[in-house]
Amino acid sequence: MKEFDLKKLIPHRNSMLLLDEIVSIDGTCAEGIYKVKGNEFFLDGHYPYKKIVPGSILCEIMAQLTAAFVGYTRKIDGIPVVAEMQNVKFKKLVLPCDLISVKMEVIKDSFRVLRADCSTYVDNVMAAEAELTIVIK
Repeated sequence: MKEFDLKKLIPHRNSMLLLDEIVSIDGTCAEGIYKVKGNEFFLDGHYPYKKIVPGSILCEIMAQLTAAFVGYTRKIDGIPVVAEMQNVKFKKLVLPCDLISVKMEVIKDSFRVLRADCSTYVDNVMAAEAELTIVIK
């Protein structure tokens, strides 16, 4: 099984490096995982009485996997950044101790711009989905 070095593929570092691992990058698809530990900065006030992973964080996790795919599949200088999010939907609450499986599949690839269908799952139930566009700046 191939190992992927996240820090070589994307510029994110603590506390914004959210992906724990890339499971696979194959052709036009990628999969990764993130384990919600419960002590993350974004849970402190969201919400004090019941901690819930913010939807923006789920989007960031999807974006990081897509950026890692870009970093793995092409060798050019630049920083992968989110240019657009469309059709974002949140379908299930994500809570501390949940294991998030994240998936992406390329819709359109023009080398410096990549559009992908992305989704997150907890216990095989979709938690969020979005169409993301990543550009290399």
